[in-house]
Amino acid sequence: MTPVGALEASALGAAMRDSAGLYPLAEIVHTLGIALLFMAAGANAALFQVITFRTADVWDAEAMRPLGPPPSARIAGAAWLVLWMSVIACGRLLAYF
Repeated sequence: MTPVGALEASALGAAMRDSAGLYPLAEIVHTLGIALLFMAAGANAALFQVITFRTADVWDAEAMRPLGPPPSARIAGAAWLVLWMSVIACGRLLAYF
């Protein structure tokens, strides 16, 4: 049996099929999760602007370039990638769950 077939045959699959309100509740939770991811991405961008970008002229100076960007910029960039990939994945999966 495939993993999807096992999920369909599970108690959770039966509950989702048999309950009139469980599927809409799952959709609402999924949509709220996407909204929270959007807010986290916005907070990440705001924190980058307030904390890291205001010192960009220092770490972008010719003498500092060999050191690369500071850890706060790297963390903000990594968080940006993870958050937006999560938003895209959740948005794509919304039609299937």
